[in-house]
Amino acid sequence: MSILKSTSILVALLIAFYLGSALKPTPVKNEQYSGIELEKIIPLAFSDWKIDDTLPIVLGSPEQDALLEMLYSQLLSRTYVDSKGNQIMLSVAYGDMQNKVSQVHFPEVCYPAQGFEIVEESKSIIVIEKMTIPVKRLEAVLGNRRELVTYWIRIGDEIALSRIKQKLIIINKGLAGQVTDGLLFRVSSISIGNDYERQEVFVKQLFSELSSVDKSFLVGEKVN
Repeated sequence: MSILKSTSILVALLIAFYLGSALKPTPVKNEQYSGIELEKIIPLAFSDWKIDDTLPIVLGSPEQDALLEMLYSQLLSRTYVDSKGNQIMLSVAYGDMQNKVSQVHFPEVCYPAQGFEIVEESKSIIVIEKMTIPVKRLEAVLGNRRELVTYWIRIGDEIALSRIKQKLIIINKGLAGQVTDGLLFRVSSISIGNDYERQEVFVKQLFSELSSVDKSFLVGEKVN
C-alpha cells in the first residue's frame, strides 16, 4: 500500500472519528446547579404557609408513577396550607437529560391522562423582583373537582410553554451536540372560585426564601 493511500485512509478515519464525536450529544452541565436537591431547597414552611398532610398529591396510577420515576431524576410533591385553611399543591419535576425519549411532560397531557378535562387555557406572567416569568394557566375538571393550575417548564435556560418550543430547544441543543436539562414547576388548587391570584402570591412568597442560584435553577438564567 502506498504512503499516499495510507495517509488518505488515516485522514478519512480521523475525520470520521471527529464527526462521530461532534455529533454525539453530551449533557450540558451548569456547575452552579450541581448538588441542588429539590427536597432541600424548597422550605417546609415559609411566610404563612406550612406543610399540610391532609391533602396528599396523587400523581397517578402505579404505571404512571413508574413512568415519572423513569423520566425524572428528582420529584417533589407537597401540599401547603395557610392560617386561613387555603391549600396549594406544589409539584416540581426535574430531568437532567432532555431528548427524544425523555422529556418533561406538559400538564395538558398529564391531566387528561388521569381523566380530567381541560376546559380553559391561558397565558400570563409572574413578576418577582427583576424576573418576569411566563406561565400557563389551566382549568381542569373531573366530576365535581375543579382544579386551577399555574405552571412553567424550563428547558435549559429558556421557558417553554408549548411542546413545539420545547422540541425546538431540544433540537437546537442537539444540533450543537448538547443535551440539556428540564424542569416543570406547577402549583394548583381545588377551588370553587378564582385561585390564580393566591397561587401567584404563594410563588412570590416561596421565591423570597430562595437563593439566587436556586431561583435560576427553577426558572433559568434568561428570565433574570
